[in-house]
Amino acid sequence: QVVFDPALGTGQLGMTAELNPRVMRIGSGVMNSEQELAATIAHELRHSRAYAGSGLNTEPAAEAAENALRDYIQGKR
Repeated sequence: QVVFDPALGTGQLGMTAELNPRVMRIGSGVMNSEQELAATIAHELRHSRAYAGSGLNTEPAAEAAENALRDYIQGKR
């Protein structure tokens, strides 16, 4: 589930908590760009899946998921 969280500022685009990994919170910093929103969801989904036991839960792993989607959107993959 993706929910808008106005408490997240432009410095923090999204957040997924270990206590509730099925909810991805998205801040206002991604609302002006569909590509940024999609990339942030991919990033947070990596964290969510890691909390469920699937793969690494590191920023580099989440950034790799985000960048892979960006490349796909831009036709690089």
